[in-house]
Amino acid sequence: MTGMRILFLGLLCISAASHAETTYYKCVVDGRTLFQDSPCPANASTKEKLPGTSVSSIDSGGSTGLREKAALDRIQTERRRLEIDRLVSEKEVQIELLDRQSERRLNELQTRIEQAYKEPYGARTANALAQEMQAVAKQHGNQASALRADIESLKAERATLAP
Repeated sequence: MTGMRILFLGLLCISAASHAETTYYKCVVDGRTLFQDSPCPANASTKEKLPGTSVSSIDSGGSTGLREKAALDRIQTERRRLEIDRLVSEKEVQIELLDRQSERRLNELQTRIEQAYKEPYGARTANALAQEMQAVAKQHGNQASALRADIESLKAERATLAP
């Protein structure tokens, strides 16, 4: 189940990344300037490729330009939403990996503690290993908390983006 989730999140990240790399085209068709994410039609009098264009870098004048700017604003907002979704997914995967690594390390330490108690004078070693377990658990908690805070911040930003 976890493997399928990681696979799904990975595919989601790839999909989001491909959308983030969109190239836009500026086309003039019948005297109207159009901005789109597909190549200009054959009947366009002007064809210009605008790779990685930001909305502020396009000069759009007049009422048609305002509509085009609004459309580009919507595209940029959607791109940011996709980027945020990708970042949240990545951080969720990082938390899962961190959980697994910490669990594995804690299990290893627990096994070593049990072995230490079987040895003569092993209590001192067991105490040191128990302290190491506490340090591992604390470090895991700090890292997981930071990732969760990042996720909440990203989700809050996404909620502020106009639909």
